[in-house]
Formats: sequence, C-alpha cells, structure tokens
Amino acid sequence: MLPALLQILLVAIFSFITGFFGFILTILCLITCWRSEKLRNDFGFLFNQTISKLFVTIIFFVWISPITYIQQNETGGGIFGKFIGQVLVINWCAFIYFQVLETINHFCSMIYPNFRLKLLSQQIPVPLCIFVWLISVFQNIPMFLYNDCYMFYNPTTFLFDFATTSCGDTLVTIVIYRIMFVAFIFIAVLDMILLIFVVSRDGRINIEVFSRDILFTLLVVSFNTAMKFYQENFYIFLFTTFAWIIQICFDALLILIFNFKKNISIWRIT
Repeated sequence: MLPALLQILLVAIFSFITGFFGFILTILCLITCWRSEKLRNDFGFLFNQTISKLFVTIIFFVWISPITYIQQNETGGGIFGKFIGQVLVINWCAFIYFQVLETINHFCSMIYPNFRLKLLSQQIPVPLCIFVWLISVFQNIPMFLYNDCYMFYNPTTFLFDFATTSCGDTLVTIVIYRIMFVAFIFIAVLDMILLIFVVSRDGRINIEVFSRDILFTLLVVSFNTAMKFYQENFYIFLFTTFAWIIQICFDALLILIFNFKKNISIWRIT
C-alpha cells in the first residue's frame, strides 16, 4: 500500500498530465475533423464526440487535479463540484451515444453503402447530433432539479461520490453502468458481424474504427472489474476514472495517426 501523501501526489499529477495532454490531442482532433472532407462526411458523429471528450479533459486538469492536491472535500462536494459532476455525466452519455453512432455508420458504410449515402444526402446527421445532445441532457434533468440527486468528485477518496438515494442509485446503475454495458454489447455485435461477413468476403476492414472500438471495450472491462479485484481507492481510481481519461487520450491519438498524412494541411498556418 502506497503512503497516503504519495497517492495524493500521484493522482493529482496523473490527472493534470493526462488531462492536459488529452486536451491538446482533442483540440487537434477537432481541427482534423473540421478540415478533413472524409471525416466531415461521417455525419459529424466523431466531431461531436470529440467535443464531449474535450470537456472531460478540461475538467481533469483544471478541477480534479488541483482539488486533489489541496484535499478540499468541501469544495468537491459543494454546489460547483456537483455542477461539474452534472457536466461530466452529460458528456459521458454523449460520448457513449456517439460511439454507438460511429459504429453504426461504419457498419452501414460496409454493408449498406447506398442507404448510408441516402441518409447523408437528406441532411439527417445535424438533427441527429442535436438529438443525442438533448437526450444526454434530458436524461440527467433530475440532477438539476433535486438536491438529493448528484455526483461529485471526492478528492479524499479519488473517486466519484453519488447521492445515497434512489435517484443516486439510478444514476450510477443505469446512466453510468448499464448504458455503457448495453452500448458495449451493441458495438461488439456489429463489429463481430463485420468481421465474419465483410472481412471473409473481400478482406476490407477499417482498422481505425475497430481500434477505437477495442479501446472502448477495454474501458468497459476496466470499469466493471475494478471493484472486484481491488479494494484500495487509489487502484480503483486507476482502473475507472484514470482509465477514462487514458482512453480519451489514446482514442484521440488514433484519430490523428490515421488521419494526419491525409490532412497535413491542418498543420499549416493560413
């Protein structure tokens, strides 16, 4: 077991470095999505998901890192701390929904390309992206209306605390975990169908999409196994909260790796 002071320093440092690094990567991803004709034609799902990840990275190095270092639990659990928790949950939901939509988009482009082109021509993506953000906000409205329904980062335990009420239980079981698990099953099924039917047919595979889906799978596994194998808060933090920001960093890195050469012009000053 690591000394308490060392744990505090490590969590604060990890949160700041990965949050700041993730922030830079997501900014570059937004520029890449905006300047890339290929990514713009992917319904804007990737662009909107990157926005959701951008908010998360900011919160990590601007909020989680400093309050962990100063160990101000009253600050973390105050009104602003709970508001930060609301923002995180909304962006968590949007992140998952857009991940599902990206997988569906990839599936349709491989199996039903004509149907995908028809959807694109009818300008459905914009209202669909707006709908995803609205759903992410509306399903978390109780957090804005009731004082006994909240989530906030607790700097003394390095974990997120939820209200010990029926609303808080619903938030953690349904909004946080079950939505993630259902999305994981849905994505896994579509990816397996593509692997079995498409790859066996003509050998085509979108390595970028599958790599990013694997990252999401690892995040789901990490989230759902951390509590079973570890009892110390520091290690639970590493396999839940820290795993989330690490997934964001590597996801953004994959996007840049696969699209950097194709969109080299984004690095030029115009």
